[in-house]
Amino acid sequence: AYVMYTSGSTGRPKGVMIDHHAYAHHCRIAADAYGIGPGERVVQLSSLTFDVSMEQIAAPLLTGAAVVIADPLFWSPAELPARLAEHGVTVMETTPAYYREAMNYDTSVLTGLKLINLSSDVVTVADARQWAASGLPGRFVCCYGPTEATVTCLLHTGPAGQSGERDTASMPLGRPFAGTRAYVLDAGQRPVPIGVPGELCVGGVRLARGYHGRPELTAAQFVPDPFGGTGERLYRTGDL
Repeated sequence: AYVMYTSGSTGRPKGVMIDHHAYAHHCRIAADAYGIGPGERVVQLSSLTFDVSMEQIAAPLLTGAAVVIADPLFWSPAELPARLAEHGVTVMETTPAYYREAMNYDTSVLTGLKLINLSSDVVTVADARQWAASGLPGRFVCCYGPTEATVTCLLHTGPAGQSGERDTASMPLGRPFAGTRAYVLDAGQRPVPIGVPGELCVGGVRLARGYHGRPELTAAQFVPDPFGGTGERLYRTGDL
């Protein structure tokens, strides 16, 4: 379906190959999770070089919703609330940094926004509490996903942190989307107990084919799934 280049922590671009099955599956699952369907209006804030844009385009169009294309020259954080209201946007996904800046301006016009989704960086308890304190009716969610697992694979829809929890604490990564499996494993690919650090590994139908023209790297990162059937794989995210 597409090849998305990402440098990750190495600085050397890797072409991640996403097939049609994984892409179509993700768009359907994401649309259901975010409540995207006929009558909704989803803003495309992400650059086309960023894989979130693939979701922001196809998930709405495949379900009868509209896509609102944002012009970066006229959609600064200061202008965002007014632009969203002007175009009747009901679903938005953006980065925590962009969200934090935009929330410094008049957000009272965002009563039509049904869902705001933060991704692509650490989302803090303070971010969720700020949205809750605004009194706006839209749902606040946050998600996690490497490019190798087709945009997003984990979604958190819970409350804005526990009572007494520090504002600087990170929000949970969330639970796996339908068709996705997630494990925290040690170096021997064994599940670790709660509270013990391990590597997050992801499996299921959404995994990429691998890296374009880099079979050795593909073999190192996409490994046999010890918990799945014959031929099933896990992607080693490298995140602890």
